[in-house]
Amino acid sequence: MEAATRRHFFHHGGDDPSASPAERDGCHWCQLRSFATHKALPITVVNETDDGAVLPPDFRFIDRSEFGDGVEPAAANFRSGCECADDDEECMYEGCHCLGEMEADSDGADGGRAGPRRKIFAYHSHGAKAGMLRSKVLQSREPIYECHEGCACSSRCPNRVVERGRQIPLQIFRTENRGWGVRSLVDVKRGQFVDLYLGEVIAAREADRRRAASSRAQRKDVYLFALDKFSDEASLDPRLAGPPLEVDGEFRSGPTRFVNHSCEPNMRIFARVGDHADKHVHDLALFAVRDIPKGEELTFDYVDGLESMDDDANDPRTRDDMTRCLCGSKKCRGAAASPRRAKAPTRPTQEAAPTTQPPPRPAPSTTATTPTPSPTPVPKAPPPPAPPQQLPPPGPPPPPPPPPARPATAAAPDTTTAAAAAPTATASSRCRSTSTSPSAATPGPPPPACPPPAAAPAPPPTAAAGAGAPSTASAPTSSTRASPAAPPPPAPPSYRIHAP
Repeated sequence: MEAATRRHFFHHGGDDPSASPAERDGCHWCQLRSFATHKALPITVVNETDDGAVLPPDFRFIDRSEFGDGVEPAAANFRSGCECADDDEECMYEGCHCLGEMEADSDGADGGRAGPRRKIFAYHSHGAKAGMLRSKVLQSREPIYECHEGCACSSRCPNRVVERGRQIPLQIFRTENRGWGVRSLVDVKRGQFVDLYLGEVIAAREADRRRAASSRAQRKDVYLFALDKFSDEASLDPRLAGPPLEVDGEFRSGPTRFVNHSCEPNMRIFARVGDHADKHVHDLALFAVRDIPKGEELTFDYVDGLESMDDDANDPRTRDDMTRCLCGSKKCRGAAASPRRAKAPTRPTQEAAPTTQPPPRPAPSTTATTPTPSPTPVPKAPPPPAPPQQLPPPGPPPPPPPPPARPATAAAPDTTTAAAAAPTATASSRCRSTSTSPSAATPGPPPPACPPPAAAPAPPPTAAAGAGAPSTASAPTSSTRASPAAPPPPAPPSYRIHAP
């Protein structure tokens, strides 16, 4: 490590001509010294082990996330902020535009000029806990809404904790068995903001391409974090309805890129929103979930909120696809899934759709001897011929308009058999005997008339059922109508891992 830093300390501090601009630009210590917070809140790098390891030479420190190709923040005409210009404390209560999507606390009543109000913002506002996350928020996984640079409030607004940036010095150090880690050089209080997870914000397609190009997909997933907190396929915003963007911190990031996983962490990551129009590129903010003494390694759970992790870690079929966990805590699962990844593992192969069609709907029945319809009827195919049967009496006329009168040649209608024959007379498209009541004709173009009853051949059973014949002979739903199309197979289950 000393050899790696010697070049910087002896040649990059002045006008040494031996140090080219490209060399200075690629120096990790030069990058850290360029941060505006370096003097007051420095980031240092040490290796106190004997392995001689140095930071990856192709890694670059940045102090804010960078947008990749095709990724843009909201346009200026869609951006908005609060109007709390007279009093910054107004940004803690209902009425502040930035807090419009946060729920009011049950214990947030407060007196003011406008009467009783409810405190909404996520932080404590007074005393030693001022600026710390409230317990209600810290124990949840709800997003944090803050004021931002587009607001009328000042930079001292109590609802700009993440907006003001990191307030503690951090150190990247070499661990004994887990590569690089991060620790704080001061005590950290419960609920205190630590830092943002930074990186290149890229489209989902580019993230998949980088996974495929990586020699080890599991290793690549360690640095990819999906911005899917607000993803919703039903959203009217196409940026939220489509695949979420992802943050890749492998080659360009801040010190939190080196924070290790723990099954019993001392930090939790939250989605933080400034301008509501930028939900698709929301921040990833790390807060302490308990008091952390200085020098203790900072950690967070890469799969926080994934309830199936314990089962997957204990399942030998999935353990091989998971990253081995070395946190050493009492609650260690032994393995961790692709930590910051929203994309699921390979989706299971969808089962083939059934080849048989669903059974047709049952026909109306008036007797106990109704046969069961065929389970696989052929659409529009006539049934096999049946023995000649006597035509039924005509059915009762339907509501007007009444048809022209025609001489009746059949006996008085029998209501029992007419009720069974009526559906056939309405649904059939074949010709009907003139003895059938014209009032029961099929709506639409009139069917061709059949020869007189005495010389006409027996009609097919689909036209009418004889007296005493099974009622299914007149059921158009099982013999003349096409079977309904098979419903689409259910979608395969999703294994998407959402950010907490």
